[in-house]
Amino acid sequence: ILAAAHEIMRYAAELADEAREIEKYGDTLVRTPHSSDGTILFKEKLMEEARGR
Repeated sequence: ILAAAHEIMRYAAELADEAREIEKYGDTLVRTPHSSDGTILFKEKLMEEARGR
């Protein structure tokens, strides 16, 4: 069972990497980081600064 769980986690990581590459290629990221004071910020483009909504 442990080996199967490890294989599932490895495959999930590969899928996440593929999704990240697709997002970078299309420059279609949607991220919601938070600032140091806890305010939730918003970011759509890969290289833009996060901003408040």
